[in-house]
Amino acid sequence: PANGIEGPPLLALIDEDACIGCVKCLPPCPVDAIIGARKQMHTVIAELCTGCELCVAPCPVDCIVMVPRSSVADAPPGPEPHLNRERFHAHNERITRRAQEQAALVAVRKQTANTTAASRTNQAAR
Repeated sequence: PANGIEGPPLLALIDEDACIGCVKCLPPCPVDAIIGARKQMHTVIAELCTGCELCVAPCPVDCIVMVPRSSVADAPPGPEPHLNRERFHAHNERITRRAQEQAALVAVRKQTANTTAASRTNQAAR
């Protein structure tokens, strides 16, 4: 099939003992369903996880597994589609904003470096 094979709704689970806190699973999650900080344990917010599996491949220690949502005791139902869209758009807007902020910072640093270099050249010429 062009879009994969439909199966049972999945849920990502993180083996907290194996997680090294590298944060490589955070950016790929399109709905920000994984929380944690660098060198800290990460966890999946089950209510938000869409089961997309995008977090699995970046994990360098293979501590993320996908399980059928129905196999997890007290697992909440999957997120509502309209909430997924809202979280997805918020995720993308944040990524775009951070990229713009980074580009602006690089431009300021470059301008500062050019100004400093020109000032030093003028002082050396005197």
